[in-house]
Amino acid sequence: MFFKDFILEEFGNFNNFVERKYVLSETAFTRKGKLSLESIIKYPLCNRKKTTSIEVNRFLRNELNDRGVTITKQAISEKRQFIDPIVYIDMNDNFISKIYAHQEEMASFKGFHVCAIDSSIVEIPNTKITRKEFGIPEKTQLKKDTSAARISCMVDTHWDFVLSSNLTNKKVDEIKNALFHLDDVKDKMDLTKTITTYDRGYTSTELMLKTIKLNSYFIIRAKVTNFKKQQKQMEREKINDATFDINLNSPKIKYFNSEDLKEYARKIKEFKIRIVKVKLKKEQ
Repeated sequence: MFFKDFILEEFGNFNNFVERKYVLSETAFTRKGKLSLESIIKYPLCNRKKTTSIEVNRFLRNELNDRGVTITKQAISEKRQFIDPIVYIDMNDNFISKIYAHQEEMASFKGFHVCAIDSSIVEIPNTKITRKEFGIPEKTQLKKDTSAARISCMVDTHWDFVLSSNLTNKKVDEIKNALFHLDDVKDKMDLTKTITTYDRGYTSTELMLKTIKLNSYFIIRAKVTNFKKQQKQMEREKINDATFDINLNSPKIKYFNSEDLKEYARKIKEFKIRIVKVKLKKEQ
C-alpha cells in the first residue's frame, strides 16, 4: 500500500518537472501543437517497449482523447531532441530521496538497505558527436578504439531501484565510478544504514576508506592475492574470521582520486577491516 500511494502521489507531482529550463531551444514548444512540452517529457515514461510508431500513436491518442489522431515517429524524435535529459535525472533523484526517507518501509535486512555497485562496457552509437563526447579518436589504426563506454550503477538489491548511474569513457576505472555513486547517493538515503556489496576488482583501500568516512558499510569479494600478509596469518592461526589494522602509508594513498581522502588517510593513519574466509560449494 505504501508504494501504491507514493507512486500515485509522485505522478500527481509530474508537472513540477514541466519547465522551460529543460527545453534546449528558445522557440521549441512556444506554439500549440499535437505534442505539448508536458506530453513530450511524459512520453518515455509511458513506453511499453513496442515499435516507435505504435507507441507514439497509442500515447498521443490517450493524451488527446482522440482515437483518430496520428503522428509520425520522426516528428516525436525531432521534438525529443529539444528536451534536456537532465529532467529524467532530476525526476529519479527526487523519487529516490523521497522514497528512502521512509527507512522503516525500505530496509530489507535487519534495518539496513543492501545495495550493489558494478559496471560494464557497452556499445554506444558510432557517430561523430558521440565519439567526441566520450573522447574516442575519430581515426585509429585497425579500429582499435571502438565506439564503447563504461556504464556503472548502484542498485538496491531488494527493491531493484537504480540509485545512481554513470556513463563514462571506457577507460575510467570501476573504483572512480564507485566513489562517484557513494557521493551521489549520500544526500538521497541514509548511508549509515546501508551495506554496499562489490565483486572482485573493487578491493580498493580508497573505496573502503571512503565508505568508512561516510559511516557506512561494505562487503567486497576479494581475490586470493588481496591482503596476502593477513591471509597467511589466518592460515597459520587456522581461523576464518579476523579483524586487522591496515596501515595507511604513503604508497597506499599516493594514487587516491580524492585529495580530501588523502588528507583524511594521513590524519587517521590506519583503519580496521574484517576478513572472512567462506568455503564455496565449488570453485568460482
